[in-house]
Amino acid sequence: MINLLVAGNVITDAMIQHNLRHFEGVWSDVGMAVVNGGGIRSSMNIGNITTENVIFVQPFRNEVDIVEVTGQTLLDVFEYCASRWINSTDSGFGGFLQVSGMRVTYNMDRPVGQRVHELLVTCTQCDIPRLENVQVDKHYKILAITFMVKGGDGYDVLKSNIIKRIPLGDLDTDILISYLKKFSPITTGLQDRIRFESNVTEAFVSNIATIQSVYSPALILFISFISSIMLLY
Repeated sequence: MINLLVAGNVITDAMIQHNLRHFEGVWSDVGMAVVNGGGIRSSMNIGNITTENVIFVQPFRNEVDIVEVTGQTLLDVFEYCASRWINSTDSGFGGFLQVSGMRVTYNMDRPVGQRVHELLVTCTQCDIPRLENVQVDKHYKILAITFMVKGGDGYDVLKSNIIKRIPLGDLDTDILISYLKKFSPITTGLQDRIRFESNVTEAFVSNIATIQSVYSPALILFISFISSIMLLY
């Protein structure tokens, strides 16, 4: 089975790739995407993927928006994400963020509000996109599902600090279907996008569904997408 973290990588990559169609002459001015892990409701079998599989993975049919925020807001969003996790399997937080175009390192031994050890974001103004340290006063554009933009999973820190919002009107399921059809076979792995500086217990790792630590080996997954897939509306 494709674990949920890898599914999150594929979904957020698909959002960025889908948005590239709006740009000519530059690669993009939106190089980052986030989704809440709770919106990913199923894993997928390695092998052929059907429309039904995709609907099971993303059943809520969320629209995708572009939002402009400051670097400080991005940091606050990830701090909120980290603050909701406890070292227990008693409860899980569906808002744990899956990302593309970013790398976040958490230290869960630190107090709430100080757990984001490092946040790297994609430089969209560079000739060759690269990760760089987030700058708190700089404005960034990110792709996010409307559920989060409206404060879902408690992300009021995002909802309340949006500088500009551009609704794209595209459904996340359709975006993922298009991406899988275009880029099959998919070889996306864990890719070290989410790291932990501190040692987290087995219970904590279990609670976030096969999350990758700094020391996790890369996992390459091959997905063959069937050509007969049909969009569902």
